[in-house]
Amino acid sequence: STLTLVQIPATTSCNLVSIDGAPFGAEATIDLSEAGRIQGQAPCNQYFADQKTVYPWFEAGPIGATRMACDKLNEETAFFSALSEMTLSEALGDTLILSNPDGSEMVFQAP
Repeated sequence: STLTLVQIPATTSCNLVSIDGAPFGAEATIDLSEAGRIQGQAPCNQYFADQKTVYPWFEAGPIGATRMACDKLNEETAFFSALSEMTLSEALGDTLILSNPDGSEMVFQAP
């Protein structure tokens, strides 16, 4: 199969495992099943953004989110900050790796 924008298990939301090699201390997901769209659940809020380029490149447009408060807002801020800095995506089986030239990396796993 050819790799395209939606080749990141196409119908699946993936769970965040780690940021820069450190286990992520909250739950967060990403869903790229809709071409041109990034969406998911951050530690507190649902979020959405435009995917402004095609696989394997990754560029999140401005991230919008619902406005619920919870005790994981620090983790959510770290998640959104990391997500906005990613520039490359790589799908390996049911693993999605987002990375950038600075060496930062977010690893997601399909359930």
